[in-house]
Amino acid sequence: MSYSFRCENVIPGCEGEVHGETEAETLQAAAEHAASVHDLNELDAETVEKVKASITAD
Repeated sequence: MSYSFRCENVIPGCEGEVHGETEAETLQAAAEHAASVHDLNELDAETVEKVKASITAD
C-alpha cells in the first residue's frame, strides 16, 4: 500500500503532491515539501495534525 498527500488540503492553491510507502514517509515528504516550496522549516503541531488527517491510502 502507498500513501499520498495533496498540499492544497492544507495550503489552498498549492498543487504539490507527495507520496510514500508509509504514512511516516509521506509525512516526512510533506515536511520536506513545506520547507522547500513554502519556506516552512518547522511545522507547528496544528499543521502536522492537518497534514496527517489529509494523508490518504492509495
